[in-house]
Order: sequence, then structure tokens, then C-alpha cells
Amino acid sequence: MTRFDPTQVGWRIGTSYIPSKVRLWQPWDRTAGVIGPQGSGKTLDILTPALLQAPGAAVVTLTKPDDLLLTITARQAHGPVAVLDPFGAAPGLPELVWDPIDGCLDATVAEKRAKAFCAGTLGSGKESNDSAARFYAAEAAKVIQCYFHAAALAGLTLDDVLQWAASPRTATLPTDILRAHPMAEPHWAGLLAGAVTNTDERTAGNTKSTADQALALFATLTRALGEQQARTIKDLTNTLLIFGGSKDAGFNREISDLSAATRASVRVSKRPTSSRRPSQVTRTW
Repeated sequence: MTRFDPTQVGWRIGTSYIPSKVRLWQPWDRTAGVIGPQGSGKTLDILTPALLQAPGAAVVTLTKPDDLLLTITARQAHGPVAVLDPFGAAPGLPELVWDPIDGCLDATVAEKRAKAFCAGTLGSGKESNDSAARFYAAEAAKVIQCYFHAAALAGLTLDDVLQWAASPRTATLPTDILRAHPMAEPHWAGLLAGAVTNTDERTAGNTKSTADQALALFATLTRALGEQQARTIKDLTNTLLIFGGSKDAGFNREISDLSAATRASVRVSKRPTSSRRPSQVTRTW
């Protein structure tokens, strides 16, 4: 007879007071809130044991490197661990760099990824139901998908995409690439030209603002740290476990569209250098 392992469906949070000494378990796909003053053991007694017990992949946000160091060795025993650390708070740990342009030779990947980026510009309240907001998100997605595809075709970088997005009306290179490259998606040169040269100043301005909002994180990190230090997160397994859980089908679809079939470059160094080539880890979602 197979014995049931409760850690496969949840993590132990302690024992009850009434009734006395009953073990309490928290399902992995349910939200848990922990309230306590500083130094009361929220991390050491709650988060750390949960992370050590997690049966699959875990995406964890932390504010202190000490919390990471408590668990990284044990987690590495079960599989690869990568750290999103754009500001160098935990140097020397395996870093993860994801290039959103990677894979965008495939126009379908470029389109899905751009739509997922722009979906983040829609709020969860009234704004998400605003027809104007949805319209501009769709227009901005057209621009970004064309930029991603053009950059992938020409072997260009995210920095080039950000430069195009900063001055879409004067950036003629992406349109030229889409018009001349033999592997370019048909009609995308016209799609891009129509989106960025709209004669309606209000439409053009709002489209640019929405595209800027969708790319804001990359622009901020690139300005602050340089392109090589700009980071974004990418899980390394086919199982994505987010503490707090999500049953939002739209959210899960956006995560899938952002990831697609992507190559992740894992570096182990304080800072990447031009003389040190990253090892390649390939995962298909």
C-alpha cells in the first residue's frame, strides 16, 4: 500500500491550539498571509520550511540575501537554481538572463510575447474593461511584435528595440528590415508603418505611451545598469509554482506567452564580461 505524502499537496504550518496538537497544512495552491513583528520568525519559521519542502519549481521574491542563502544549497540538490539580482545584492550566485528577443524569428512567438507584455498595461479594475485602453494595448502590441521580430531577424539587441520605441516615427530601420529580409513575416512592414505613422496625433501618442509602459522595466534597468546587467525572470522547469497561487486563466496564459520556447543563459559570476561565455540551458514550454 502506497503511503500518502502530504508534502506533495501542501506544506506544514504548525499545530493547532484548539483542538489540541492537530497538524495544520497549507495547500501549495492557496494564499497564506503571515502577520508578525520584525524578528518574530516569519522567514525562518514559515517561508524557509515551505521553500525547502516545495516538491516542484518555486518562484520566490525575497528582500534580503540572507533569506536566499538559507535555502539555495538545499534547492540546488533538486535542480538548477537561478537568481534574478539586477542590483548585485547577492554576487557570485547563478544569475539568470532572459532575452525577450530570443525566439522572435518565429513571428508567432513575437506576436504572443508582445501581447503578453502589453496585457500588463491593463489594470485589474475598470481600466481592464476600458475599450480605449484595450485598443491602445492592441496597437502597442503591433509595434512591439514588429520590433521584436525585426531585431531577431537582424541579430540586434533589446537596446535597439528600446531606441526604436523611444522615437518610433523616426526609427526607420525596423521597417526596412521587415520589408527587405527574406524571412520577415509578410505584411508586417506595413503593419508597423501604419501603427507608428498614424496621422491622428492622439492615437499615435497614446500608442507610444502604452508601448513605453509595456517596456518600462527594461528601459529602467538598462538606463541604470547597462544592457548586460538588465535582468528579467525565467523559470527553468516545466513546473511553475508561485507562492500565493493563481487560478486566473488569463494570467497563466500571459506567463506562457512570455516564456514560449526560450533559451536561458545562466552565468555564474559577479558580473558578466565579454570574455566569459555563458553556458546554455534550453527549455521548451
